[in-house]
Amino acid sequence: MNKKAFTLVELIIVIVLVGIIAVYVAPKITTSGFQDSADVDSFISNIRFTQHKSMVTGGGWKITFDVANNEYVIYDRTGSPATLPADKNPVEVKSGLSSVKDEDGTDITDIYFDFFGTPALNQSCTNLLTKKVYVKISSYTIVVEPNSGGIYVQ
Repeated sequence: MNKKAFTLVELIIVIVLVGIIAVYVAPKITTSGFQDSADVDSFISNIRFTQHKSMVTGGGWKITFDVANNEYVIYDRTGSPATLPADKNPVEVKSGLSSVKDEDGTDITDIYFDFFGTPALNQSCTNLLTKKVYVKISSYTIVVEPNSGGIYVQ
């Protein structure tokens, strides 16, 4: 009788080798790319939420950006921090909020939305946004369009 099989010693050696390789390979696997993408998706969702709430409540909702602390806060029309469906408010941008500027390079700290969802620069929404706003999160650039309030990743 001639049976071909692995011995217990051979199996243990293979398991030990796989364990040693796993110890060296596992730390090299990162999820930073997923965090960047999640921060961008969360921001786009939150800005659309702000637009929608502004449209259904008569305008005046805003987003305030705090680039120094890598966060933004969403306020309702009364000026109180809003309750968000999926995030804490203020929202921390873990992968980094590096800048919020218009086409001319002017820093933007607040974006308000009127009852049509149109972006503006003041609470009464009389100073409508006339230039694109570029929000840099990690290596992504999110564009907020003037007039329409469209949001997309560039």
